Amino acid sequence: MTDTFRNLDRIESGYTVFEKDQVLTPGQLNGVSSYLDDQERLSRVALLGVGIGCGLWPLLQGNRVRLSHGVGTTTDGDVLFLPGATFYDRYKLYDTSAPKYPQFYRGEEMILAYELVREGESDSRALALSGFETREGVAPGTLAAVLYVESCLHDEDLCTGTDCDNRGKDWVHATKLLLVEPKSAAALAGALDTPDRAARTPLEPVVIARPILQGALAAEADLAAVYRKACDAIHKALVTALGTLYKPCKWFLQDIAPADPAPRWQKSLIEIRGKVPDRGVQYYYDFLKDVAETYNAFRDALFGDTAVCCPDLNAFPKHLVLGSLDTAQRAAVGRTGFHPSPMVSERVEQRVRARFLIRKLDALVSTFAIPGGGDIRITPSVFENRSLEERAIPFYYTVPSKRRSIVPGATSSRNAAWSATTTPITPTATPPKAQPRRRWRRRSAPSSSSVSKAMSAAASGR
Repeated sequence: MTDTFRNLDRIESGYTVFEKDQVLTPGQLNGVSSYLDDQERLSRVALLGVGIGCGLWPLLQGNRVRLSHGVGTTTDGDVLFLPGATFYDRYKLYDTSAPKYPQFYRGEEMILAYELVREGESDSRALALSGFETREGVAPGTLAAVLYVESCLHDEDLCTGTDCDNRGKDWVHATKLLLVEPKSAAALAGALDTPDRAARTPLEPVVIARPILQGALAAEADLAAVYRKACDAIHKALVTALGTLYKPCKWFLQDIAPADPAPRWQKSLIEIRGKVPDRGVQYYYDFLKDVAETYNAFRDALFGDTAVCCPDLNAFPKHLVLGSLDTAQRAAVGRTGFHPSPMVSERVEQRVRARFLIRKLDALVSTFAIPGGGDIRITPSVFENRSLEERAIPFYYTVPSKRRSIVPGATSSRNAAWSATTTPITPTATPPKAQPRRRWRRRSAPSSSSVSKAMSAAASGR
């Protein structure tokens, strides 16, 4: 039994330059074609994308299977192209007599697979699909379709009585439609790490609890207790959510966060929570909202970004999982999605924004300073129907004397304190208490008799 050949297992890095009257060897000639073939395959995989580009939907129609037109690319650079619908009315067992494809094996045992035969194609081993369930004991509609490129060397150099010329060998790339069990299809799917996949699991949104005022409040402590209850709910949700952020996103965040920043963020949040006085609780509530909104914005920025830079060549090198023959089960079985290169992806800017938001999360947690007693400050800004970046920076964030950047080339006076660099996120010292800045207006100082009114007003502004 031969093995299925994978072209990109060994990538040619050069070829022979021919000279006049040179005697050429097979290796020199094959080296040219191998180099050009590898470069063409890499162009598809690395510069365009891999997976099912469009179509290729399998469907059981009576006693035959219909495969719609479509196109896809494997991670070995094979283009699977069907210009029109193709019908299959027969099948045969796909067994160990076929070239060995490691992805079809679990240890030494091959998965159960059936090869479908096209209408009108001659094959003495093929059996009618009409008797599939009776013979095999399983309904074909419960199986999933896999489009597979069987690549192998074919040697026709056989001597006859009158001819023994060396005809060489042929590379044969035969496209086959196979039916496999759903569990086998799931293992063959070859899911690649993408921001979209990280957003869907395990990252969960943080719900921002609202303070609910019920009945009359007799004292300042009563209002503070209402806000603390809401703050505790947000705090708990944030500590959990931040703890799950880094692991699924490490592969595209590691250069700006070499280690998981969540433990430091969680520690800072716990320390801040224990130091907030009653008269600073509304500022603390706004701070937690800022962090939660930034986390949620980070998660939202990941959705739809399925681009992959340098996809794993072992993911689905010679096959594409097309999904179940039964449309009702297709979502459960799944199929190989398309993963564009960042060069052609429309969503690549979302990843840039997501990386910016990670820096912003770090800046928010690191620069929050619990407001002291005395004056209340009013920050002119837009309302909460605008994104957090469009609003003014509240006075309870300190701006370090040496400004660190978060966004490349930021020039806005509102965000100049947080303009981006490629400096990795690292633990920072405890920030000093917030100091007055000239551009913030002052509110009147609260008295114990009017504190409820003042705190309510502060909650609606920044």
